[in-house]
Amino acid sequence: MSTRRIIERLTGSPVAMRLVRWAVTLLVVFVVLWFAGGTVQQGWQQLATSEIDIAWPWVAASAGLYILGLAPMAFFWRLALHRLGEKPPAMAVVRGYYLGHLGKYVPGKAMVAVLRTGALVQAGCRARSTVVSVFLETLSFMATGAVLAALLLVASGDAPAKYAWLSVGLALLAGLPITPPIARKLAGRVLAKQQANGDNSDPLAGITWRLTAAGVACSTVAWTVLGLSLWAAVQSVSSVTVSPFSQLSLWIEAVTLPVVAGFLSLIPGGAVVRDVLQAELLTPTLPKATALLAAGLWRLISVSSEGATCAILGASRLYRSQRPTSNDTH
Repeated sequence: MSTRRIIERLTGSPVAMRLVRWAVTLLVVFVVLWFAGGTVQQGWQQLATSEIDIAWPWVAASAGLYILGLAPMAFFWRLALHRLGEKPPAMAVVRGYYLGHLGKYVPGKAMVAVLRTGALVQAGCRARSTVVSVFLETLSFMATGAVLAALLLVASGDAPAKYAWLSVGLALLAGLPITPPIARKLAGRVLAKQQANGDNSDPLAGITWRLTAAGVACSTVAWTVLGLSLWAAVQSVSSVTVSPFSQLSLWIEAVTLPVVAGFLSLIPGGAVVRDVLQAELLTPTLPKATALLAAGLWRLISVSSEGATCAILGASRLYRSQRPTSNDTH
């Protein structure tokens, strides 16, 4: 029996069921905002204690680059969904993707999958296929980031060897589960019940090395643009103009390793882990105080831009749903 029918039996009517769903949705949003708000508050406190003037146009540029940098992974997520037999509308994927990013500020990271799956189930996708696609996208992003960090740290030659080894370890931890042989085996366990319920398709056939390569390509573009977002954040607090492309490897490694390490630490938002690693990687180029401030500011930029994007996408959806159709005007 479906969850919907169970709720209808318990509550007695479809109207009551909708109220229950709205209550659960509001509860989830409250929890997400509560934890994300704590991250924002910490960021503001760090900025308030600094004596450096912040160049707000650079902050805006960093926020724009941050949101743009995530877009390739939304594209890959939709590709993974298609390979698993799901055909959600493009805007539903975009809304679900950015909404899911707020879930990483809730302990355990599970809220990312909950938010994204909930958004796409409402758009007509099957829950189990959506969960598999979320993990394919997330681990592809993290594994590629760890590999890039390892390669760039070794190539630079001036970074501590422990960071390169840490990157290699994180790459194996995130990358092995998404290699097609292992990914198909893990996904098969998740999708077994879905196929037992009368689904004769074979979604596992879509998990191929070609899909893996697409994930690596999209992730590489995403991490590069996110590195430029960090560069813009540095420009907003630094009195010295720093080139974005002559030191592009620095910006990428200062984003990839801290974010991946923070993600796999399971600490909400990678707090402390991400900031400390990022500041240490930036310190050879920047004064320590500036590096710490830039790391804190970039965290604040990322949370705020994610929240603003979700609000805009949610408002646009609400506006379209309330707009009268051609049938209503006749």
